[in-house]
Amino acid sequence: MFLRSTFSLQLWLASGFLSTLAISSTLPTPAQAQTFSVTDGRESIRLVPETLEILEDVGLTIRTPVSTAVPAEGFDFGLQLIPPDSPELRRTNLTIEAINLGGEVQSIPLGGFESLDTTLIFDVDTAKLDLDPVLEFDNFSTFFPNFFLEPNPQLFVAQEDLQRQPALRLFDVDVLGLNSVDLAAQTLVLEDIELTIAQEFNDFLQAAGSEIDTTGLLFIEGRADRNLQEVMATEVPDLSSNLWGFILVGTLMGSRKLLKGVW
Repeated sequence: MFLRSTFSLQLWLASGFLSTLAISSTLPTPAQAQTFSVTDGRESIRLVPETLEILEDVGLTIRTPVSTAVPAEGFDFGLQLIPPDSPELRRTNLTIEAINLGGEVQSIPLGGFESLDTTLIFDVDTAKLDLDPVLEFDNFSTFFPNFFLEPNPQLFVAQEDLQRQPALRLFDVDVLGLNSVDLAAQTLVLEDIELTIAQEFNDFLQAAGSEIDTTGLLFIEGRADRNLQEVMATEVPDLSSNLWGFILVGTLMGSRKLLKGVW
């Protein structure tokens, strides 16, 4: 019996907003915090050949993705962000907090998701996998935790259900490179994004007959370019002496440690 499978997945990835963080005991007082919504942008990606070969051994052969945006230099495909004002149900809904700490701007996700205009299609070797001949990933989204509320925040790409909740986790997302926020231009750039195959997706393939463990394999490398729109600006109290400051700095440093420098 074939398992019919159409999944949602966002190749963004990703991703995470914490980069290498240096916090001084002589931070200026007060600091400036600004809340932004993500309004537009693109994801630039390249597929990892070694992982594609392993997936072929599993029984999945990828078709060449179709770009919906011009990729950044050095990448093979570009994926357009679906903006929050799109009439589609699957659209971006993500806010971030940008905090100026001594001239260095750090951005922290406040929760939400991003959706990209893209589709990944695999041809299935039905002699190896109990699936339909074509496995399609479309309308997928990247889910962002609230870094102030989640004890172990992790970005991930997942299939959505009708309530826009994650139904099947497909990829885990790490952002290992630069986190560049330009407050004047209201732009964000995330570099060295990595999408690795999630445990749930591996379990799905093994339930369909795969005998190969693909968990943690690097599937996509990427870069995110985002346009922002300010929602609110606030003056942060003295970061060096009050409880709010200890919570904020602890969140930034703790999130960085947990996510290996992600976002």
